[in-house]
Amino acid sequence: MFVCAIFGIPTIGMAGPLLPVTVSPGYDLLVTPYQGAILDMGGLGCVSFSGFPLHTFDFGGSIGNKFVGYTDTIVRRNSGGTLTTTADSFTTTIDILAVSLKSDSTINLGFGADTYYATLGAGANSGTMTINGDGTWTSVFSINVDLHRGSPTGVVDATVTKTFFCNDGLWTTVPGIHGVIIPGVNDDNFYLLGLAKHITSGCTTHDVCEQTHCPEPSTGLLLLAGGVAVVWRKRRTSVAA
Repeated sequence: MFVCAIFGIPTIGMAGPLLPVTVSPGYDLLVTPYQGAILDMGGLGCVSFSGFPLHTFDFGGSIGNKFVGYTDTIVRRNSGGTLTTTADSFTTTIDILAVSLKSDSTINLGFGADTYYATLGAGANSGTMTINGDGTWTSVFSINVDLHRGSPTGVVDATVTKTFFCNDGLWTTVPGIHGVIIPGVNDDNFYLLGLAKHITSGCTTHDVCEQTHCPEPSTGLLLLAGGVAVVWRKRRTSVAA
């Protein structure tokens, strides 16, 4: 049985949204902390991954290529909405535009032990997100992830499907002091805040935080401003239980 729960309305020291507010369509620039993703690889056991920074990303259109700092995962919210009271909410479709992770140890998928890099694969990488005026949000989406041997552009030895089925957490209208704010990208009155988790079978998890609410990696421990867990399913090789 899977259980998920929203972790409550923000409290003192964890300010929620300032209402009324109009949340514009925009992007969430997310960071996976050290060993923040755990992949249940069946007979190979539970393997940890950390974020591998993108540094730059091409958003296309009039935005173009931008510096995104230590972001390793990018989600686009395709529509916005106005929230006047805590009882208000709206739902938007979302697209996952980038994933960049690196295994914390070597993995042997039958081609010799090597470091593996996880990047976004082809296919439908999308879902929905509901944003609530009480400072909570939920989302459901799936993505395909390629596992590259040796480098982010190395040979793809496996592709897995990552399903977020019970994602929830908190949000705020105020960006944090870290990371970068890019006009037309993440200046949209929506930033993940507080702990959020997916509950899944096995050991598979994936924790993330909104970049502007994460300390720079050089300062030490990254705060978990938002967290998710994932289900990885076999595509090309037997990498999942």
